[in-house]
Amino acid sequence: MRLKILLGLVLTLGVWPAQAQNALSIALGPMFQAADRVVWGHCREINIEPLAGYDNLPVTRVRVEVTETFKGPDQAQIIYQQYGRPGDRRFSHLPSCQPDEEVLIFLYPLSQAGLTSPVGVEQGLFRISSDNQGVKTLRNGRGNRGLFEGMEERFMNRFTRSEQAIMTEANQGSPLRLTLLTRILRSLGTEPRVTSGTDGQ
Repeated sequence: MRLKILLGLVLTLGVWPAQAQNALSIALGPMFQAADRVVWGHCREINIEPLAGYDNLPVTRVRVEVTETFKGPDQAQIIYQQYGRPGDRRFSHLPSCQPDEEVLIFLYPLSQAGLTSPVGVEQGLFRISSDNQGVKTLRNGRGNRGLFEGMEERFMNRFTRSEQAIMTEANQGSPLRLTLLTRILRSLGTEPRVTSGTDGQ
């Protein structure tokens, strides 16, 4: 019975319960493969409204102005709906961006109810900031830890030794330069498979 309820949540709402989400760690390769859309841009509008036909189920509607698309249709903006609402403790495991915040986001395919959420929960939403020199870096909700686990050597060899060193540092919890991650994502778009599976063994 519990399994049926769990599968119903996934298929209808496009989310996993917090307990399941928190137990799963996912590296960049599998994250990219699991995503239906991967975009970099700015959150421009966030609204809370009930799910159509279910007045007691809140959803967060997010409009993102797209700077670059790495996977999915190339559009000037995307609008997606995610189950839950920011600030509610019941949905604290579901990440959400702030108005005008610059982000890079991996989104699951739409559920039967037309909802989605970031891949791997907080792992699929990267918040972008600039340092004192104007260099843009980003972190996901787990501080990038485990992000590059399992990357195949032939893929890593596309990058310089200094870039590989930065990836190693990011894998241990350091911020990652936006320019490097965008280059990695463009390379991932040309690779049918670059990792053997998820992290967290």
